[in-house]
Amino acid sequence: MHATDLGVAAVLAAAIGCGVFIVSRANISRFLRMWLSKNKRIAESFHGRRRAWVWGKLHELAGCPFCLSVWMAGMAVFLYHVRLVHGYGPLDWLVTAFAVSAASMLPVHIIDLAVAPSMMPPPRLPERKTP
Repeated sequence: MHATDLGVAAVLAAAIGCGVFIVSRANISRFLRMWLSKNKRIAESFHGRRRAWVWGKLHELAGCPFCLSVWMAGMAVFLYHVRLVHGYGPLDWLVTAFAVSAASMLPVHIIDLAVAPSMMPPPRLPERKTP
């Protein structure tokens, strides 16, 4: 492992964490999650099971931060040629992708703690029944 690989992996983890939060949790991308949900329902009613399955999996992927981070980390590690371990080629890529994915959950959690209270709607008070 080279020091530059560790630095690149850390930067990728931070960037992936921010991207995952934006796609899976933020209000700005809510339209994407709603669109996937709508297309899943349309595919279930008008098209075959295969198309409904694909839309369903895309909807699940957009709503699951860890699932999305695994796929994003896999693509980033492949594109940037980062290797944290050196042994057997494909296994090195897989281990590095999972390490970057796990590290990317830290920024997601920190952003979630910082932003989540402002993203949630205010709590509703129970209505009082007047006698």
